[in-house]
Amino acid sequence: MTLGEWVLVIAVCGIPLWLAARAWRRYLALVGAAVAERSQMQVGLALTTATTAMWLAVFAIMALQGRNVLAYSFARKLSPGIVGLVNLCLCAGGLVCSRLRRSAAQQTVALRNAIAASSGVLMLIWLLLTLNPH
Repeated sequence: MTLGEWVLVIAVCGIPLWLAARAWRRYLALVGAAVAERSQMQVGLALTTATTAMWLAVFAIMALQGRNVLAYSFARKLSPGIVGLVNLCLCAGGLVCSRLRRSAAQQTVALRNAIAASSGVLMLIWLLLTLNPH
């Protein structure tokens, strides 16, 4: 792989992974605290984690489809539009969870911002994948 390909892989995989890890780290910092909206934060974190995992799986399939028969078979059966649309909905759900009742608990501001950043970046990635004509 060339340097440009490595930079691309790090950008499209590393940034979403870092944002999801940052959200998890901020959630784990709140585990002992009494947070009124814990279930809302858990839902937002679950949606962000699910769409991050889906992005990594789809990117791996796209990267390996020219080298691996199984990845090629999955790539032929996947509909980028449907997968992208489902994940856009998951990202929108993460954004909604991060913004509802945000003035109620000041201790969750960092976690809400982390979930919103992760969902926003992933929403942009999924939107680009969904609108890709290839």
